[in-house]
Amino acid sequence: MSKIAVLSWGSILSDPRNLRVTQEGFIKSDLMLPLEFCRISSDKRLTICLSEEYGRLNNVFCATSAFQTLREAINNFGERENVDLEKIGIVEVSNNRWRNSEAYQKFPKSCEYIFQWLIENNFDAAIFSALGRRFKDVIHVPFSVENAYNYVNNLRDVDSKKKAFSYLVNVPNNIKTPFRDYFTYNTLREIILNS
Repeated sequence: MSKIAVLSWGSILSDPRNLRVTQEGFIKSDLMLPLEFCRISSDKRLTICLSEEYGRLNNVFCATSAFQTLREAINNFGERENVDLEKIGIVEVSNNRWRNSEAYQKFPKSCEYIFQWLIENNFDAAIFSALGRRFKDVIHVPFSVENAYNYVNNLRDVDSKKKAFSYLVNVPNNIKTPFRDYFTYNTLREIILNS
């Protein structure tokens, strides 16, 4: 029997779907990880992800998996995120290691923070989305807050733009990133200048 932490900072919080966690649900934790809106999803939303290069440290949210085994929790998380195992970060205390070397290669500091947090909070393991930034691969310009802002504002398809804005609004307000600050400032500025 294991106590497994499910870590989140994005859409799982407002749309858990089939993810099974204990009744307490997600709560803001004292674990801080570097986050930024620097991933373009398949439906064109600019999404938040771990980013040791561009992110700002933020408290992430944690829930306890309703499953007693790590395998079941991983499978459930993978179904919710619609990702393969290599896209799920897995940190285990008992093995004193990271189960997913791809996640560790992308996010070594984050995996170390998670490992320490697990020990301090009496969890046996943690699972989390290990999707890296996918920005330049999609739109062929390097990530910057200005390029991300232009990307969102220049979405031509109304449905895509609506999904993008909805996603940005649904990420908890306590999560502050360089992009979110830039987006908020410039969006308010445009409203004021155009009123």
